[in-house]
Amino acid sequence: MSTNNSNIRINGGRATAIYLAPKGATLPTGLTDPIGDFEHMGWLHEDGIEFEVSTDSNKIKAMQGGATVRVAITSTEKTLKFTCLEDKPGVSELYWDHGKPTLVGAEGSQVARVDLPESIGLVERTAVVRLDDGDITKFVCLELIQITERESLSNNSSDPAAYGFTAEIIGDSYFLTNAPAFIEAAA
Repeated sequence: MSTNNSNIRINGGRATAIYLAPKGATLPTGLTDPIGDFEHMGWLHEDGIEFEVSTDSNKIKAMQGGATVRVAITSTEKTLKFTCLEDKPGVSELYWDHGKPTLVGAEGSQVARVDLPESIGLVERTAVVRLDDGDITKFVCLELIQITERESLSNNSSDPAAYGFTAEIIGDSYFLTNAPAFIEAAA
């Protein structure tokens, strides 16, 4: 077994981003930034983007000595966590589950009005997470994410108002990368 420090990633290059589109949008097949229905979610919190995979299992024990003889995976969960720093319609829609802003007031003194729903429904999107480390890029392509948790939206004089989200990853997902180790393994 050999080691190779060029396979160690520190993702967070300037092009790192989260792109969201309406559910069902076509995912990329190459490392060209998503366009069309995809919206760049803007600046992200310095804590970064987190993926988590968890499984539940059932351990099958034998009578003889109580030894574990088999393990069955009973459930799998994949989640994505991220915090957006920009207060803009696409981010606010994820948090509040509101519709498009409307203009109200007389011309010259118009303001945008956003009606907040009484209860929040299931917010679903197609997502691409772009991770960059120098010349190495990885697109994590997610057919469907469902926003399940929202962090408290703090408004004070010392910290930015940040929109924190946890999303369940549902359906097909894959990643694309130009990392040499993966290209070599695929060849």
